[in-house]
Amino acid sequence: MTPGLATRTADGHVHCTVLDTPTPQQRATVAASKAIYTDGSFAPRQPGAHAGYAFVQYRLGGPEPRLISATYGRVQTTPTHPLFRGARVRSNNAGEMTALLRAIEEEIQEPKDTAVVFHVDSMTAINLALGKTLPRKSRGENNRELARNLRSAYRRLHASRPEGFVRIVHVRAHTGVPGNEAADRMANRGASLQHDHEQHTIDIREHTQAPKRGDG
Repeated sequence: MTPGLATRTADGHVHCTVLDTPTPQQRATVAASKAIYTDGSFAPRQPGAHAGYAFVQYRLGGPEPRLISATYGRVQTTPTHPLFRGARVRSNNAGEMTALLRAIEEEIQEPKDTAVVFHVDSMTAINLALGKTLPRKSRGENNRELARNLRSAYRRLHASRPEGFVRIVHVRAHTGVPGNEAADRMANRGASLQHDHEQHTIDIREHTQAPKRGDG
């Protein structure tokens, strides 16, 4: 299996490889108690289009994953805005990075004994968070601050938890993975918000199917 990618087996389950891989001992003992799916959205051909972001949280450990909440909003590019995170231009990458950054910021507030796995369909956001790539002046310069903030937040979360308790996996977009599809819909909703001060967190437990056990 190629590192950092997801594969679908004959039974329809999606299996993801962990990018910052724990040791065999950690892999045997650390089971995620929470799964967070993130996604961004941007429709550049629409006049006045805005970028959106979303993250959807599930509690693991029971017979079936339990949907906790979904948070979505518009990517803010005004430095004085309280939800500004460093994006200077509206783009899909800005939505993807903001989604992962906001999810990490929320998770930092959670108990430090929580084992969490982030499911992300953007390799750009993943590699920036893990420090595997750095924002280049010649490409994406206008969102370099956002990229730096993402890397800083991930490092802070990773350092605050026991080793192996924070992971990121790549999941292919638009392949029917329920958590990813839910995040995609919420990100589209965030991009369509009419008021730029808005960020919404909703309980969609009765409206979205939870991810299957084999999903990551």
